[in-house]
Amino acid sequence: MNSKMQQLQSIIKNSSPFAIAFSGGVDSSFLAGLAWKLRPGETVALTGDSVFLSRLDRANALEVAQTIGISHEMVPVDIMTLNIARNGHDRCYLCKKKMLGALKQRASILGFPILFDGVNIDDLNDYRPGIKAAQELEVLSPLVKSGFTKDDIRRESKKMALCTWDMPPQSCLATRVPYGDTLTLKILARIELCEAYLTGLGFNGIRVRCHGDMARIESPSHMISQIADSTAREEIIPFFKEQGFNLITLDICGYQSDNISPNHESELLLEPQKS
Repeated sequence: MNSKMQQLQSIIKNSSPFAIAFSGGVDSSFLAGLAWKLRPGETVALTGDSVFLSRLDRANALEVAQTIGISHEMVPVDIMTLNIARNGHDRCYLCKKKMLGALKQRASILGFPILFDGVNIDDLNDYRPGIKAAQELEVLSPLVKSGFTKDDIRRESKKMALCTWDMPPQSCLATRVPYGDTLTLKILARIELCEAYLTGLGFNGIRVRCHGDMARIESPSHMISQIADSTAREEIIPFFKEQGFNLITLDICGYQSDNISPNHESELLLEPQKS
């Protein structure tokens, strides 16, 4: 057993009773799986249930928790406050502060004085204002403390036979909308429907970035040619237009984490421009 895993196991074994902020993604699932293995029946996974959580991600969190065997609870959080809906550059901080605050409060009621999250070493190198909110709320990050990178987590998850080991990155629906564009339930629903439709066509790991009435599709690089194929376009274009998108583009740069600043030079129109 490597030193990182030894340190993480030590943290889990010696901690006071704790709950886990659980998204059902790679990191929190690894933490939950290991915690349940080492302290079965002594912890709980809590998922913040808000309008920023897609139905697909909600269903995934429920399924992964059930597969792991850990006790799991969805915690309703009314996230659409005025300050968050205005979608400023502090949106992620404000959202995370409210979300983690709700999870920590619920954990305390359930008898768990400590809340763990799935933040890892690589997250510290990204723009993650939510980490500041977690620190202010004294949410603990055992994966950071034990030095785990994303690659470490995927490797150990595979060893543990967790179904999440090769899962694509997750992010909330709000990250599909550029800062400064007001978040509304209608916009979030439009994005969710389009992403679910693409997933149903077999295109996993997709993002639909919303720029007014323009949709910008980001996909893993190996899927770009498949989405641009005429057969796929004939299905995608009518559906997206039904949801109110008048211009549908495919970003040939591929998926980029939380990339909400459009680079129009990297986009292909899925529908030819009419002369």
